[in-house]
Amino acid sequence: MKLSLSSLHAGFGVVLSLLLYIGLVLGGNFAIGWLLRVAHISTHLTPGLNRSWLLLGEVKLACAVLLATLVMKRIERRPFRAYGWGGVRPIRTLLTTFMVGAACVSLLVGMLAACGVAQVHAMGWGWPMLGSACLWLVFFALVAFNEESVLRGYPLFRMQRSWGAWPAVLVSSLLFGAVHLGNAGENPLGIATAVVVGLVYGLVIVRTGSLLWTIGFHAGWDWTLTCFWGAVDSGVPTEGSVMQLSPSGPAWLSGGAAGPEGSLLCVVLLIVLGLVMASILRRSETPRLDSGAMVTEFD
Repeated sequence: MKLSLSSLHAGFGVVLSLLLYIGLVLGGNFAIGWLLRVAHISTHLTPGLNRSWLLLGEVKLACAVLLATLVMKRIERRPFRAYGWGGVRPIRTLLTTFMVGAACVSLLVGMLAACGVAQVHAMGWGWPMLGSACLWLVFFALVAFNEESVLRGYPLFRMQRSWGAWPAVLVSSLLFGAVHLGNAGENPLGIATAVVVGLVYGLVIVRTGSLLWTIGFHAGWDWTLTCFWGAVDSGVPTEGSVMQLSPSGPAWLSGGAAGPEGSLLCVVLLIVLGLVMASILRRSETPRLDSGAMVTEFD
């Protein structure tokens, strides 16, 4: 089958748009970091896994994402809702989906414990732990906002306008899996989980036209996995959890060093979740993802 010149031109336009967006995000993040160093705000922080450094990094990225999306909004003359930043009853949606994400990851932990490949131990409780949990909640909320906006915000909606929904979802899912390749302790099943997560999230976004569901679910899943259950998240450990999850047995079932997300049970759970969401959302009318007039675009 021959490709038409118009399809090639449209594909080239998408690539240019995405490169500009990613360039704006990276450039904005670098510029904000430089300003913080000049103002001596971040010079006293030690790079690594300490919470203050991680939180500052997510705040910088969130500001860069906002600025990049604002620039693309002005170039394309589209409303923010055209990139998934909108939805009905946002606070209620975020809280509800946060609880759904927390319930799903708790179900996964229960499945691992029932299979005898994970042991859960209670940790000490106190006010310092409560403060730590609140700080991690802010951190994971920012992580969810950043990852969903960077990978499934402007890029997904831009690709969908030119390529259609499923090609856009597939590409964004593969990219989501690729960004997890650098995580310490990650395994092939963990990467597969990230790709499946991308497919499920992409399906929900295409059906709802909003990032709210995925941001809330993503934050609830990550926070509960690490701060409540004390499990390794994509190979990255955390401190100050309510419980402590210790894997045992074969890594393909327990997740091993990658944590529960590296378990085959996680992949199965997410596939079932995707089928359930497809069944539920199929009954509702799919909103327009390209709402808003566009005057200038790279196609």
